[in-house]
Amino acid sequence: MAEVGPISLQQVKDIGHAETESIDPHVGTLRQLLAVYTGTIESGAQSHKDGHTFRTRIVSFVPTSPLVIQTTSNKNLLTGSTVTASAISLALDESNAIFAVEDASVALEQVSLDGVTGSPFGLILRMGLAIQTGSLLRITYQVTALWASSDLTLTPSLPPTQSPLELTTPGIQFVHWTSADANGASGTLHGGEVTLSGPMGTAFFLHDDFRNFANAAFTPQLAETGMVEIAGGRGHSFTLSFGVAIQDPIFHLGSLGSVLTFPTGTAVTRLSGDDGFVVAGNVVTGTAANPVPGPDGTMGLSDSNGSIQLTGAFATVTFTLVPNFADGSIPDGVFLQVGGARSDNGQ
Repeated sequence: MAEVGPISLQQVKDIGHAETESIDPHVGTLRQLLAVYTGTIESGAQSHKDGHTFRTRIVSFVPTSPLVIQTTSNKNLLTGSTVTASAISLALDESNAIFAVEDASVALEQVSLDGVTGSPFGLILRMGLAIQTGSLLRITYQVTALWASSDLTLTPSLPPTQSPLELTTPGIQFVHWTSADANGASGTLHGGEVTLSGPMGTAFFLHDDFRNFANAAFTPQLAETGMVEIAGGRGHSFTLSFGVAIQDPIFHLGSLGSVLTFPTGTAVTRLSGDDGFVVAGNVVTGTAANPVPGPDGTMGLSDSNGSIQLTGAFATVTFTLVPNFADGSIPDGVFLQVGGARSDNGQ
């Protein structure tokens, strides 16, 4: 299946919106807003006729009326949400067709909009689709959001082609991981299968709900995404294979207390990172450190964190990962996410 990616506002139909204010039961003097958003998305997702089940991701605004969304300057205004979504219009090529909305989530994310000053926050809907031998034409959704107040602004009418594509570098997608175990992981990227082989840890986020790549150490910042944990150790090596060639792949590396080494001659660029995240030639080095508590008291990532980018088109990437402490004798779990644009030569 071709990567569907961002959905434009003109593809969102049958829009409904209702809201009501009430008193916050926990703080009797504060009012809160409960809003319900409904609609259908024309996805146009189509599988190949090769018997395989293909998966892809879509991302869409949640409009209140045609070509209009709500925005806010307060990134903490959304205090709760639920999402339901299902396929409602299909074109089946064979009797054994498979189709599904595998997961759906909603989050308040920074947006860039034509005719709107600055980069306010807007409600963004993300879904994972699966289909075999057919087309998933339309998807219906219902989003229920609880806002801490009614401090929301309606945008003017936006261009029909406006989509969340403008939130990130055009064409860049990140892996949707679908399975993982002690020996590797697999997923999809730009409609092609991705496989990762090598020693793994135990922390796997297979529903694109990992949130620790949403800070300044990572480029681009990802509000919600997938993640697999690779294990650094003596002699540990990894092979990452793309079903579709990827141009200038990006690696998000979280909690890196190891030395990651690519083959000699690999061009590696440091995109961002904290002070202990160092790139020299084909080697990326992290420093072991204790986790830092976040503003809400939860413990964030430990060790070093950052993003790198390889130069060139890649169908396969190999690297080694050796801990940078205790003489490499203690395993080091590193959080990994990989993305990039489809190569012009990608098949």
